[in-house]
Amino acid sequence: MYVTVVFAQMERETIAQRVSDNMYGLAKKGYWTGGTPPICYDRQRVTIDGKSHVTIIQNPDGVAYVMQIFDHFLELGVSLQGLETYYKNHNIKTLNGNFFSTTRLYKILTMPYCVEATAAIYDYYASKGRIMDPDSPRDKWNGNYGVMIYGRTTEKNKKHQLNPPEKWLVCLGLHKPFISAEKWLAVQSKFNQNTFNKTMKYDVPLLKGVLHCRCGSIMCVSRKKKVNGGVSSWYYCLKHMRQGEEACPGTHAIKIDLLDEKVMEVFRGIEADPTLIHKYVIQKQNVDKKIDIEKIRKKTAATKGKIERLTSSLALSSESTAAQYIITEIEKLDKELQNLKMEELTAGALEREAKNNMKKSQEQIAEICKLAQNFDSFNSIERNEIAKAVISECVWDGETLSLCL
Repeated sequence: MYVTVVFAQMERETIAQRVSDNMYGLAKKGYWTGGTPPICYDRQRVTIDGKSHVTIIQNPDGVAYVMQIFDHFLELGVSLQGLETYYKNHNIKTLNGNFFSTTRLYKILTMPYCVEATAAIYDYYASKGRIMDPDSPRDKWNGNYGVMIYGRTTEKNKKHQLNPPEKWLVCLGLHKPFISAEKWLAVQSKFNQNTFNKTMKYDVPLLKGVLHCRCGSIMCVSRKKKVNGGVSSWYYCLKHMRQGEEACPGTHAIKIDLLDEKVMEVFRGIEADPTLIHKYVIQKQNVDKKIDIEKIRKKTAATKGKIERLTSSLALSSESTAAQYIITEIEKLDKELQNLKMEELTAGALEREAKNNMKKSQEQIAEICKLAQNFDSFNSIERNEIAKAVISECVWDGETLSLCL
């Protein structure tokens, strides 16, 4: 069996390698290797040298759609976030009728298939460390065809993930491009210009990543410099900022200091009186419903005793007319016994859950007390991590703060 398993594993690896090599071979010849085609192209089956292959052809609606996005990005001179906001304010939507997101815009603006495969594009990918197809040398990149890239993503745990750039195979395709190399490279250069230093300048607020708006959206952090040189910090609704008043009406921003102090007051109160934590813990079970397990067990034992006695009586009077009444009573007691067993199981589950909840509450109390007692000794990141660990729900509705631990 062991030898069989070894040979089976070798066969599986061999088949996987053959499939991978075949996909690389198809990509090098410019064919579409499978999956959903780019938004501006459709699949088309062609027959070459007696073999059926798949390539992609332009979709007129998709071409106009992508061209518009490229033109707007260059003409408006905005970032991805600015372009997303512009589209929402002007009610410009995707082909599916949804609002744009920065992720979708970035995927479209960095899509390689639509650009002319010129020497400048070859140099661009070569400088990025991509695998350049040796069968498609630089002198063949004359702009007549588009770019074909294989290996950009891989499937892991049924999800597509982006591969490291050094694993991308870049080669010539068989499809026709529609965006000039100059325009495409101008868009890519803007992404390099829009990069910024992500070094943290300010402390992380206590409720960052925890606080939500009543509409369900996460509340982000905004800061503005004051005239006197200070900084004003606010939590704001991301959905309201991106989609406007219709998506999230009403008050959508609150000062960070106000909400953080409210939460710290709760933490200090729990530190002084640990029983207060039960006021903020989500109760999954009805605390008024208490089941006495010992009482159920006594009833179960008594019912079993009755059944045993009736069974003994039935054995002695099996020919008697009373036998049918004894059987009926045994069946009745058996149903009662099954119900008691179910009650006992339910009571045991509730008891275990109560113990787990108590243990969790004690752990939360310990974390809260640690934060409240040593608040100044923790840095902002540590405070935020503790808040994330003990807070399960935190919602600001414009007037009140709802907090669940």
